[in-house]
Amino acid sequence: MSFPLNIFATLPSYNAEKDFQNKQGTVWKYQAGYKNNGYYAFSDLTNENGRWGNMNVGVIEHTKDDMVTGQSAIYMHSGGTSDPTLTFVAPYSGIVEISMTNGGVYCPLNGAEQKFDGINFYMCCGSTQVASFEGISSNNSKKENKVFDKTYTVEITKGEQIYFIVQPNKNTANDKVTFNPLIEYTKIT
Repeated sequence: MSFPLNIFATLPSYNAEKDFQNKQGTVWKYQAGYKNNGYYAFSDLTNENGRWGNMNVGVIEHTKDDMVTGQSAIYMHSGGTSDPTLTFVAPYSGIVEISMTNGGVYCPLNGAEQKFDGINFYMCCGSTQVASFEGISSNNSKKENKVFDKTYTVEITKGEQIYFIVQPNKNTANDKVTFNPLIEYTKIT
């Protein structure tokens, strides 16, 4: 009896925090999103001392403490002229599951920050919006405000991009967010 060789193969998975680099990769990209007439255009951010971007265009960096669960994560802060965007470029066509390994997307509280207007967080696959969370803020009595605490299943083609976009709500004051996306292939076509 014979079996196809890939029946026992482990399907690939990609974790943004574990894969974080100080150079643009082929799977993960660190970008600035510029919205024009309802559409986004993206350009690669530059890296200085392990931090992608700056407070003008937005920041993407690795953090050893997501300020809520204590786990390593990706830290992003919205910019004044663009929206920081963590981009996954699909190396294969197939079906992927997208989840957050630290349990969600967090807008952590830190004392006086309870008075700020928060952020908008979007996940898009190509030009299709998969998830949208608007007005996420730390304006509550809980330890944090958490969204994206479920798994999304998306069909993707090789080279297609999944965007994780942080956008200011009304202003950029304390628009920080932590998260750790995990993209797992369940089927390669």
